[in-house]
Amino acid sequence: ALTAGAEHHEALLIRATALRQIGEVRVAQGRISEGLEAFDQAQALLEGPAGGNEPVRLFELGQVYFWIADAYFRDLELDKAETFIEKYLEVSRRLVELEPFNLDYQLELLYAESNLGTLAFRANDMDAASQYFENALTVGRRLASQQPSGDINYELADTISWLGAIEASRGNFGSALRWYEEELNLRRGLAAGDEPVPRHELGRTLWQLGAARQQAGRLDEAITALEESVRIYRELAAYDPLNFEWQRELAWTLTLLSRDRFATGQLTAEQALATLALAAEAMADATDDGSAEYARVTASIAIERAFVELVDGRPEVAAELAAGARDQLAPLSTSKDRIRILPVYARATYISAEAARAAGDTAGAITIAAVAMESFDVRDDDHVEVRAYVALIAFHAEHADAETLLASVAATEYGAPAYVPDSPASDWWRRQVN
Repeated sequence: ALTAGAEHHEALLIRATALRQIGEVRVAQGRISEGLEAFDQAQALLEGPAGGNEPVRLFELGQVYFWIADAYFRDLELDKAETFIEKYLEVSRRLVELEPFNLDYQLELLYAESNLGTLAFRANDMDAASQYFENALTVGRRLASQQPSGDINYELADTISWLGAIEASRGNFGSALRWYEEELNLRRGLAAGDEPVPRHELGRTLWQLGAARQQAGRLDEAITALEESVRIYRELAAYDPLNFEWQRELAWTLTLLSRDRFATGQLTAEQALATLALAAEAMADATDDGSAEYARVTASIAIERAFVELVDGRPEVAAELAAGARDQLAPLSTSKDRIRILPVYARATYISAEAARAAGDTAGAITIAAVAMESFDVRDDDHVEVRAYVALIAFHAEHADAETLLASVAATEYGAPAYVPDSPASDWWRRQVN
């Protein structure tokens, strides 16, 4: 039988759990502030005097911290989200100390480290992100050795994927590709059946691998990965035409594939534009939810259309397409989604300058590039592809930092951007790098 004190603590725990669940429902409905009110009440109950089953109380408190962080993350209050994920990490570590052989508590520790890694990545703090994901990987490998399961392998694959993204951002493509290939092996095992969600994850891993191979200059291998990804997303889109995320992923992968196949001469300009039209059709089936991801993909399709038009001798058409993409992306380029938007925005700006120069408007190209250089706040830890395109923009702007920027890229394992062949900027790149 429970003592009076134990009954009191049990009642508090039940009440706190109910409040946390109410908060989860409210946040899922988009009622963030109301959800936070419920979480705050649960937090107050659980942070009171310890009693009863301490691990159970701590576990529930950790869940509350996680969901508070999730609410702030959805509301893009990332500093507050980080504060509560750090609290979640502290609780998870304490739980593992209390019960070191409890695999559920070790999994919570993995989640906490991974979430902090995600926030650090969003903040472009790659050193911190790498450390958090390395910590998560250590926990994940230990769990996989103790109790192999699909769920553990899923978390392990996700952690490895982030480590690949970090290394790709730094321009360390040898390491990035090794991470992505290890992830791919795990994803293939998880997607061995016909379940759509593991197939989706496999498709995403393949396009990430393809993008990294492209940036490393290994275009034929990139195309192989992207073609498989496209096949998977076409199957998924046929399976569930109303799944807008799958439509968006299909559009993005088609866009990457079109760029690489055009660059290698596998597609004519007409064929490349036809492939990009298919990507646009896939996006037409998706919902414009106002997200940065929707803007990123739709703008990317326009940018690659501009690139093809420019290479095929229609700079005026290219200039119009690239300008539209820049206008779409400009408000997001300094937002909290900067890290995802900036590579696409930089490429759009570069193509705008190239189109102006190809149309005979050298002064216009210099102006476009010079204005862009005033707005770009490029740092040494920005993604290597951002630095590559900004170096080309700096060349057009006749900016003093052009060679310094290019040298920072040349010191990495980055291959080359998809630049306009036989232009002054691409000639300059080849002379400096080679």
